[in-house]
Amino acid sequence: MLYFGTVEDRNDPQEIGRVRVRVFGLHSSDKINDIPTSSLPWAPVMNPTTTPGNSGLGQTPFLVPGSWVVLSFLDAYCYGFCAWSTICKT
Repeated sequence: MLYFGTVEDRNDPQEIGRVRVRVFGLHSSDKINDIPTSSLPWAPVMNPTTTPGNSGLGQTPFLVPGSWVVLSFLDAYCYGFCAWSTICKT
């Protein structure tokens, strides 16, 4: 199943291009009383097959806070997920 969300943080401490995403319908927009941005899990970003993404080779995803993304969960608990692509917003 695909979900949609908005990127809130891209300052990945491991510097491997992950982002924190607030998922529409799963995480509320209340960053104070619900889930603060710092508690959102880090999500890897899918790269095209034209980049190896291995041994320091490849492209770094260029997502910025506010970018809308399509993502899917990697586990049954809806915690770990992967961002697939961006959605143009107006």
